[in-house]
Amino acid sequence: MNKRVKELIEQADDYADDYLNTPREFQRPDWGIVRDNKLVELIIREHLAVWEAMDNGNAVEGYLDMEDYPLAISKRFGIGTK
Repeated sequence: MNKRVKELIEQADDYADDYLNTPREFQRPDWGIVRDNKLVELIIREHLAVWEAMDNGNAVEGYLDMEDYPLAISKRFGIGTK
């Protein structure tokens, strides 16, 4: 897991704490659902940011061409490619 993924998880954890007004150590049964939903939202936003940057002609993670989008996302999230 790379640094960016850890940051997104931490953001989702903090969101769940704030949204439910309950710190992690006193988790409510729905804490995980709230956190997971926020994490999915953050990951989708991250994908959209990469897509938008590349679509506007900006290199992301060293990639510029839209056909390299999967490689840019893989590198962004620290996922190995074949």
